[in-house]
Amino acid sequence: MYFCEPMNRSGLIILILGILVGCQDIDNCTSDSNTEFMVVRFFDTESKAAKKVGFRVATDEGAGLFPLSTDSLAIGLPLDPMNTSLVFVFDSDTNDYELEVSYDPSFQIFDPDCPPSLFFSGLDTLRSSFDSTAIRGTVTNRQLTTNLEVYF
Repeated sequence: MYFCEPMNRSGLIILILGILVGCQDIDNCTSDSNTEFMVVRFFDTESKAAKKVGFRVATDEGAGLFPLSTDSLAIGLPLDPMNTSLVFVFDSDTNDYELEVSYDPSFQIFDPDCPPSLFFSGLDTLRSSFDSTAIRGTVTNRQLTTNLEVYF
C-alpha cells in the first residue's frame, strides 16, 4: 500500500484545471477603464511641438485644483458630475488663460457585481483664451492619452 503514489498525467491536468477555475473569482471591477477627468496636452502654436508649461489651475468658482510644475506636458482635469460645463483658469507668472468645456456626465455599470462608474462623453470646447484648441477624444477613459490639445 502506497500513500505517496506519483500523480499520473490525468490527475495533474485535473489539478491544474481546478486551480484555474478557482482563480476566476478575481474582482472584475478593476477592468473598468472610465476616468473622472479629461487629459489636456499643451503645444506650441508655431512649431506644433509639445510644450512644457507651469500653471496654477483653478475653476472659475475659485476652487483651486493644483499647481503644475514648470515641466508639465499634460494635465488631468477633473470634471464635475453635477454640471454639464466647467471653466478652468490657468494662471502663470506671465499670462492667465481660461478654458470652458462642455460634457455629458453619466453612470455606467461595467459589471453587475461592481459599483457604477462615472463616465463623461461629448467633450467639447465652448470658449478658450488660448490661441487654439483641438478635441482629440470626446470620452474619458484610460485608452485615450489625450482629450484636448491646447496651442499657445
